[in-house]
This record gives sequence, C-alpha cells and structure tokens, in this order.
Amino acid sequence: GAVGRDGRLEKDVNLEVSQALRRGLEAAGAQVTMTRDADSSVAAPGVPADQELGARVRLAEEAGAQVFLSIHHNAKASVAEGRVSHGSHMYYFHPQSRVLAQTLAAPVAAAIGEPQYASFWRSFQVTRQTGMPAVLVEVNFLSNPALEAQTRQSDYAARAAGGILQGLLEFFRRTQDTPVGAWGS
Repeated sequence: GAVGRDGRLEKDVNLEVSQALRRGLEAAGAQVTMTRDADSSVAAPGVPADQELGARVRLAEEAGAQVFLSIHHNAKASVAEGRVSHGSHMYYFHPQSRVLAQTLAAPVAAAIGEPQYASFWRSFQVTRQTGMPAVLVEVNFLSNPALEAQTRQSDYAARAAGGILQGLLEFFRRTQDTPVGAWGS
C-alpha cells in the first residue's frame, strides 16, 4: 500500500471508495460481495501476500460474482515522478476483461476530474486467477500531493465510486447482461 506525501494511506482511501461503490451498487439493485469491508485480512493474519490475494479471488469465485474489481490508488517508486504522475489506469489480464477495463477508464477519470486515463494488460494475481471479468482499478496517483489532497475531500470517495458505477452499468449494457446477482469488489 502506498502512502501519500502527507501521510494518507492507500488502504484507507481504497476502502472508502469501495464502501461508497457498494452503496451505489446496492442502490442500483446489485448484490455485492466485498472481499474486505474493514481494515482486515481475508486470509489468516500474517500469511504471504499471494495467499491473501488468492483468498480474495476464492471469495469472489465462491460468491458466483459476475465481475471482480480490485480498487487501488497508484504510486510511482521515484519521488520526482510520483509527485507529477496523473491518470486513472485500469489493468486486466484475460481478453474477457478488456472491455470492462476500457469501459471503466473514461467514467472514472471524468468523475474525479482526471484528464488522463487508459487500460493496460498486466499480470496481477487478482486479475489473472479469476474466472469472471476482472479489473484492477488504479483510481489515481496517491503519490502526487495535489491528488492526495483531493482524496481528503468529503465527496471524493462518492465521486470515484460514481465513475466506477457508471462504467459498470455501461459494461453490463454493452454485454447484454443485467446487473443482478453477486458482484465482486
């Protein structure tokens, strides 16, 4: 988890956005399965990261989720690059997830006022190991102090979640599916 220059923890921002997304999805009639709804692990405490990530995927699979989203805020290893980095990035692995990633990118960026967005193929465990369309959502760069400050605004989580929700609804419209049943988050 990234830590912003002013001390904002990525895990806290991710959870705020995820909880706001859950509220929006449930209001739209979806059944939501959260892999975490508090600052806790899914697997046993202290297990290696691959086991924790595997437990999240299994939870979504067991719930019969139609999609799996992993919500994050990006950071660059280089302090100089991190301070100026922008962009909402959607990462997918399987071809079935590409449309979901592309459909999420623009509404997420627009919702938070970010002019840059893209979808990329990458091999992350939570997108690689799932049987349903899966996307790792990097809402924006927590390593950029100006963007970190935005995450402290009272409406930030709702705006970011609103963009994700808009993209999900469009994805289901495009794929002729209905947003009913279990949704992973």
